[in-house]
Amino acid sequence: MALGNADDIMEYEERGSRSSCSIPRLAEVLLLILVLAAASVMMTSCASSAAESAVRDDLESMRDYEPDEELADALDDILDDQAMSDFDIFMDKVRAFEYEIEGSEESGDNNDEVTVTVRITTYNFGREYLSTWSEYLDMTGGGEFDQTEFYELLMENLSSLELRSYDMNVDIVCSRDEDGEWHTDAGSNMALRDALLGGLMTEIAAVADL
Repeated sequence: MALGNADDIMEYEERGSRSSCSIPRLAEVLLLILVLAAASVMMTSCASSAAESAVRDDLESMRDYEPDEELADALDDILDDQAMSDFDIFMDKVRAFEYEIEGSEESGDNNDEVTVTVRITTYNFGREYLSTWSEYLDMTGGGEFDQTEFYELLMENLSSLELRSYDMNVDIVCSRDEDGEWHTDAGSNMALRDALLGGLMTEIAAVADL
């Protein structure tokens, strides 16, 4: 699914609440914001003469991402001031990932396709999501689910993470066009997005399947 602006987020939000055993509506809003953060700077083509440089350029661009005003408003309508402050800290941590090019392998006719393996190191946001989910269920004793209350707790916990304990190797496919320009698949690479978010997308989906 291609994501372009806050309209995509609001479309999801309008689909209605789900049961407490699946992804709550706010999670969909948050997830779309985070996916857009990981994707928006990745959708442009790279004119670098080397595939590894093209990947490196995309990853460096990700660190400059700032949610636009519409996206910020989508969360501001849901969370209180402290949770929004925690969200800003969380986004700083998302941008603070480290990466290392592990290697690359050429393929295709005339070596016009290269698979670049990148090791992503960041905070374990996914594990913290699961921990916060369990914490919230214990707090409420299985009572009525309050999305805002849960996500305010989640933002507090995610923003408090101190160690980059999540490591994941991701393959990014680069192709060279007829003009000799390299293009990466980073804009549609779900494994890369999940890695940049410390496994958060995987764990949100896991909770939805409970």
